Amino acid sequence: MEKELRLRDPGIGNLPIIPPLEESDEIIDHDKKTILLQVYGERVDLDLVETNQIQCPETLCRGLVFNDYGRYTIFVEVDGKRIQPDFNNVTRMPREFVAPTEWQNKKLDWDRCIYRSLDGEFCCDIEVDGEFNEKLLQYNVVYPASIRVGRKVYRYNRPILTGVNYNGKDYKLYPFRRKLKVLVNIPIDLDIEEPNESILDGFYIPEYNTIK
Repeated sequence: MEKELRLRDPGIGNLPIIPPLEESDEIIDHDKKTILLQVYGERVDLDLVETNQIQCPETLCRGLVFNDYGRYTIFVEVDGKRIQPDFNNVTRMPREFVAPTEWQNKKLDWDRCIYRSLDGEFCCDIEVDGEFNEKLLQYNVVYPASIRVGRKVYRYNRPILTGVNYNGKDYKLYPFRRKLKVLVNIPIDLDIEEPNESILDGFYIPEYNTIK
């Protein structure tokens, strides 16, 4: 049995020998960066809305209609530079959204269950190595989409862009939030425990996603 080599010091005692640090072969990639991808087009939300009721809808799917025809096609920008989307580089994902049990006995208002907006803006941050390569960008599309309410199934027949894949990694698209600007500066007392980005120049600005 080999004995462990130790340094002997009268004042401290036996100390183990510390081996020298080994050189690492790991290559640190300094070219990785995060870029902003923005997509514009016709927005569509698949919601659950009860007839003759005023309440917030329950959203099952949200995204942009992914097509290259008609008046409202898809536009894609990468860090402010517009690129041409490749409609052949698409991953289609059939999805069935099941309504919660409490919705099965409700009468749905199907005219309001599909919400459309012609000026939809979605975005996400993606990581790239070096320069952005359009050929590595794929579009994740929900198609066909169906909603199951009890035994009934309702189908939506337009492709919905919900995310992208870049270089093998998936990214979910989220509605683009524009920052609110404060026009005047009037200091006021706010009873808030912790300051955050909602406080601008003395004004309390509610977060964008809380504005109805």
